[in-house]
Amino acid sequence: KAILNKKDTLDLMFHTAVGSVSLIKDVTKELTSINWSEPNKAESWGGGENTSRSSENNVLKIGESEWDDITLWDCEHSGPLTDGKFGLNLFEGKIIEINFDQNVVVIHKSLPVKSVKYEKLKLDYDDGFMFISGISISGDNAFTNKYLIHSGYAGSVLYDDEFVKSSKIGEQLEILDEKE
Repeated sequence: KAILNKKDTLDLMFHTAVGSVSLIKDVTKELTSINWSEPNKAESWGGGENTSRSSENNVLKIGESEWDDITLWDCEHSGPLTDGKFGLNLFEGKIIEINFDQNVVVIHKSLPVKSVKYEKLKLDYDDGFMFISGISISGDNAFTNKYLIHSGYAGSVLYDDEFVKSSKIGEQLEILDEKE
């Protein structure tokens, strides 16, 4: 639950591949506290191009945390039953604990003591997105690739089109389901 500009109530999802706050266009029609700019062209990670409006100088409150001077963007999609999404940029310099067992996100000022056993991975940043390097194994073949840290996707692994084309991994995988 979030409160926008001390007036509008929203259901937002935390999304690790978003560097801003975005709201679904259909939802924004009902909000009264936002002043939108004229639409601009915006590119998404998947390579698509859309038009998007922005709104500057907003106040966003989630739980006990409040941020001033937030820029909002409108978008076409968000997770099921959500009005939009927010990203890691709201927690810069903090530690984010995602507790899947309790279904909560906890924000820490420093690494918690209970985190004595963990594996540190190198993150690569590309155009504001976080990637880790990994290896996919299919039969006798191993494919090295960069994988986007993407909490908004409900599948296990999402291969980008360029990787699938260059590795021809799609020829070796059995298609179980397709989504658009």
